[in-house]
Amino acid sequence: MAFALDPALPKDLLSHLVVVDISPAVGPISPEFRNYIHAMHEINAAKVQTKKQAEEILKKIEPVSGVTMSNSRFLDLQSFSYQDPSVRAFLLHNLVAPSKGEPLQFRIPLSIIENGIDGIGDFPHTPGKEKWDGPTLFVKGAKSKYINRRNTPVMEQYFPNMRLEVLDAGHWVHAEKPQEFVDLVSKFVSQKQSNDIYDRQ
Repeated sequence: MAFALDPALPKDLLSHLVVVDISPAVGPISPEFRNYIHAMHEINAAKVQTKKQAEEILKKIEPVSGVTMSNSRFLDLQSFSYQDPSVRAFLLHNLVAPSKGEPLQFRIPLSIIENGIDGIGDFPHTPGKEKWDGPTLFVKGAKSKYINRRNTPVMEQYFPNMRLEVLDAGHWVHAEKPQEFVDLVSKFVSQKQSNDIYDRQ
């Protein structure tokens, strides 16, 4: 998104944009980020020998909320948390043994992640100042809160030629619904290409 909004971007360099379950709005970081970091510290301290042991520690911070899905594209919740094996798998991919027989540790120093986490909520542009008029597809995970009613107007300010599609997934849309995601993006790109051909005739 930031690349598309860069004033120095050559006009014809970007033909279309796909954004997956994130918005350009500036806001505070969800508590779940720090909860995961706390759990990762706990894993390091526990000197676990297997990823299964580490996963059990991560599960402790993932309470299941009772949520009934409706036809709405958004969840009317202030906070939403659910057990997500894809997030655990992503985090545990970085858990390794420094050498054979040693306890598993995260390969990236957790202090680096902890010190940089506040920057995740920043965005380097200002609504109303920059915009990109090209065709833009936002793909939202229905079980995720990163795109919601509060930040959709900001998305429309930056990307007036946008459309929003929702898949029944959490934040890791492409991992949870790979075929549906590919189908959406392929259709979006092919429609754009067809329109370009028609416009040139």
